[in-house]
Amino acid sequence: MAQFKQEMISVAGCRVSVLRGGAGDPLLHLHGAGVVRQTMPFMEMLAENFDVIIPQHPGFGDSEEPDWIDGMADLAYFYLEFMDRLGLGGLHLAGTSLGGWLSSEIAMRSTERLATLTLIGAGGIHVEGVERGKSHEWGPQETLRQVIYDQELAEKMIAAMPESPQDDPIFQKNRRTISKLAKPPTYNPDIQKWVHLVKIPVHVIWGDHDRLLPVDYAPVYTELFDNATLSIMEKCGHIPYTERPREYADLITGFIQDATQTASAAAE
Repeated sequence: MAQFKQEMISVAGCRVSVLRGGAGDPLLHLHGAGVVRQTMPFMEMLAENFDVIIPQHPGFGDSEEPDWIDGMADLAYFYLEFMDRLGLGGLHLAGTSLGGWLSSEIAMRSTERLATLTLIGAGGIHVEGVERGKSHEWGPQETLRQVIYDQELAEKMIAAMPESPQDDPIFQKNRRTISKLAKPPTYNPDIQKWVHLVKIPVHVIWGDHDRLLPVDYAPVYTELFDNATLSIMEKCGHIPYTERPREYADLITGFIQDATQTASAAAE
């Protein structure tokens, strides 16, 4: 198993917490509203093939909460500077939920440092007639029940939660930042207008029992790109990296390896 190391990195005047482990091409994995603060199985599985980089966004978890965050564009530009600061090139970018929305925003602005893009249950778009889950009405326990298909797993995770998670300062900080990033209408119309300009290989992954962003979003998101493939994970909710880490890691790894081989063959 790859050993992940945690460090604080200063970018754009903001110190962010970063977990990093593995070896190979760099893979930047961007979290959603549920911040990743410790090594998880999916990370170790991805690290079998990649140099895996897991930051906590500005305003989340152990990272600082800068006063310049006012929307998703701010985080997109932050991560472009983050890539420059770390000297990342030929980068595989993956984002889940809010992090998927963010990944689309980054790629729309520049793919200079990117080799592939993977979006997992990504937000950021609107699908007419498809009702999203009302996450603003869910408490911490109900959120887990809604985003996880396997209710036995959800209850185990709830049992491990502190008695009043909403009182945790980290939880409150995350909520403040989410309210700045996902302001009404909680999507960006520009994604559906301009994301077709992203010409790198794209992979869209969705759980077929996603109750936050229903699976009907998946084909719509896929068709926005000129070069995208779609994978549906069966009997899976909104956070497949928790429910099905091996299948999740294998889908990402297989897509990247296929895309890399295709690019190499085209260059010969």
